[in-house]
Order: sequence, then structure tokens, then C-alpha cells
Amino acid sequence: AADLSLQTELKKVSEDMSNRTVTIASSGVDALSLAFQAAQLWNDVIGNANATFVASKTFTNSALAGSGCGFYSDSNYSTAATSKANANFLACSVTQLIRTQNACLTTGAWCYTAMSTRIRLHPNLSDSNKFTIYSQTRKTKLNSQSDGFIRETVNADGSFADRVEYGAPFPGNAATLAALRDTNGKVTSIDLKGELSSSFSIANGIAADGGPLVTILGDKHNVALNAVLTKIGQLNKLALSGSIDLIKAGALDTRLELSEGSNVQATFTADGLTSPSDGSQEIFLRLKASTLNSAVIGDLKLSAFKSDASNAYAPTLISFGGSVQRNGLSFFEGALTIELLNAAAFQSAIPRSANNVQIIRTGFAGKVSIPNRPALNLNVTVVNRDAGSTANNTSDISGQYRQGSIVVNMLGNTSGTSEILNLESTEGIKMVVDASKSAYSLSKGAYLVGEYSTATNRITYSDGTFEQF
Repeated sequence: AADLSLQTELKKVSEDMSNRTVTIASSGVDALSLAFQAAQLWNDVIGNANATFVASKTFTNSALAGSGCGFYSDSNYSTAATSKANANFLACSVTQLIRTQNACLTTGAWCYTAMSTRIRLHPNLSDSNKFTIYSQTRKTKLNSQSDGFIRETVNADGSFADRVEYGAPFPGNAATLAALRDTNGKVTSIDLKGELSSSFSIANGIAADGGPLVTILGDKHNVALNAVLTKIGQLNKLALSGSIDLIKAGALDTRLELSEGSNVQATFTADGLTSPSDGSQEIFLRLKASTLNSAVIGDLKLSAFKSDASNAYAPTLISFGGSVQRNGLSFFEGALTIELLNAAAFQSAIPRSANNVQIIRTGFAGKVSIPNRPALNLNVTVVNRDAGSTANNTSDISGQYRQGSIVVNMLGNTSGTSEILNLESTEGIKMVVDASKSAYSLSKGAYLVGEYSTATNRITYSDGTFEQF
């Protein structure tokens, strides 16, 4: 009788996995990868006496996301460097653009929100292999301007009208980066220890004011991370280890530990700095993510990177094998997959709607443990169609569970007007769980054999006996 609530609980597990664990992990990996590229760029341009000076370098660039670095002469990062002689600092960023629901046709209209992680690299003057890394998370509104271009609005005094920085005040949260190099001067490993600005998640939907539902997850991250590079042709693999702590309201909120075997891989161009959108990217994390009351332990993989209809390049498959714990007790053990089914048609740059539906398939296969009930061996698939509103969203659920000697097949669907789940045991006992009703009939073949009451949490059989849950 608790199958719809179980469906809700499993949905919470998948949402927590994708919106929190994956967000924190990928944020730390992105920052570490960007720091690695920054250290290599510094070495290639500044550390190499024979290299030609380049003022900036783009690593990845698409319609909605990009990363790159630029050299500056001053620690305020207001004056771009013009030569090696005045290239004293390096600023880098990873940026994601999120489209608002505004038409963006009039001057001043809010068109995009740019969410970015920005790092600033200050060299250690006494040790060429060490740097101080400062980081900030930035949210910026991009508006339609009178000249027809879309960019930040600048006030008369030169300040930016709609820019918010998260983390420590400029230049940001501080960490130390120590690099090791091979005989050719190429960076082969880095250690990153200290603070990083916090990660953020982007929810499904658009806020009432036209902006995306962006959540800053906390105050900062405390990190102790290591990355070691190996190359097979143009395939680069960074072996990762260490920890990422999310600090919220001054206290530890979530701790993520990366064990041996964790890595991120991608093919790179000949200069070793740019990774094309060729599907080679993959993130594999052997992790333990823990909060005060829960923990996720196992192997997490982000793969099947593709460009969607908005040309946003991202993983379309998240897979996890391991366990989810609640209050020290195992809730789920097994495999979880979350897959975007319609990347080619879905536009992540604009709001979800009846004409822009995001289709996500979530699969669960494993054991669910609920207090005071026999363990559930579960194999369930849920397909969610997110059309931007509860009224228009739909989902389908199918699968089977075993609980003790009971085997039940399930088939159901939800929409803005109904929520129905059909349960039928291999012995022919059937129940239709209809969320709009307070009682569900229990039948075998053409015969009514009982009724379940949601008010009393009791099944009353036709002979007058009952089972209390």
C-alpha cells in the first residue's frame, strides 16, 4: 500500500543523486581540471622562454558553455597583459548560460543568466611550481542592449548592474596549488588544498521573475584534492583522489571522499589544452558522500556526453552502483541510472514547456530496506516527461518487486489530473492504487476480496478479517 510513497522516496534518491552528489562532485572536478589546465598554460606561455605570448586561451566553447583563461598585468584583473613582461596573473572561468523565459526583444530585457566558477592564479615568486588559487562563484544577468547585443549592463560609474559574487570577498576563497612536471616541463600532477567557492545547482523550471532556479549549495568547499595525468595518444586521463567538504552556515553539510580508481578522461587537441565535444569525456568517481543523516557509497559514472538542441554539451547518462544509507541504516543497495532520452530534441537553453519536454528515464535495480518490513527486491523503471509545470508533467512506472514470498508486478502513470498504480501479484491478487481515492479495492479475478483504507492503513477482507499496517 505504500508503493506510491516508495516511488516518491526513490525519486528523492535520484534527485539527491543528480542535484547534490553529482553537483558537488562535478564542481570539484571542474575546478581541479581547470586549475590543472591553468598551471599548464602558465608553464607553456610564461615558463617556456621560446614560446610565443598569447593573451588568452579558450579550452571549450559552445553556445551555452565555455571555459578559458586570460593573462593580466594587475591583481585587480582590470588590465589585460600585452606581453610576457607584464603577464603577472592568470584568470580562468567555467561558464554556463541559462536562458530565461523572456522574449529578449526589447532593450534592457533579461535574456540569460550566466553562472560561472572563476579562479585566479597567483604565481609563487620563489617556487615556479606553486601557485595560490583564488575562486569565486558568480551569477550575472545578461540583458539585451541598445546596440542589439546581449551582455552585462554597466552602470555610469563603471560598475556592473546585475552581478553577484558568492564566496569570500575578492579575490575569493584561497587554496594552494603545487604542480609536478616532467623533463619537458609538462604538468603531470597537481595537489590542490584549501578553499573553493561553492557549487550551484540549476533546478527544472523558471522562476516567476523570469530567471532560472539556481541554488547556491553553501558557503564554500574545503578541498584536499590530487590529480595525476596519464596519456594514451590524445586521450588524457586524470586520476583523482582526496576530499571535498561543503560548508554551509559555517558548519559541515556534506563530505565527499574520492577513493583510488576515480578519474576523469577526455581527448585533447595537440596542445593538450582543448577538449573537443566528441563524446570521449567520462567521469568515474569511487566515492562516499555523507551528510548528517544520510550517505551515498559506491561508484558514480557520468558518461554519454552529447550536445542537445541548444548545443549544450553535457553527460546524458548518470549511473551509480552502491548503497544509500539513512540514519546509519541501508535504504537502497544496488544500481541506479538516470538517462536523458531526448537530448537531440531538448533545448536546455529555454524553459521546459509542452513544446520543449525533457524526458528522463530512471532505473532502479536492487534491494530497498524499510524499517519493520521485509526487504524489497526491486527492479523499477520510471520515465518522467517534464513539460515545465505540474499540470502538464507526466510519468510512467513499470517493474516488479519481491518481498519475502510475495512477487508483485507494477504498472502505472501520473499526470496533472491522476496518479494511478496497478499492482498484481503472481498469485492473481490485484490492487489499483488511485491517489484521488481514500480506499483501494483488492480483487482476485472478477471477485472483490477486500479493500485498503488510507485513513486507517488497514486492509479489510470480505469475510470481515483485516490486516493492520
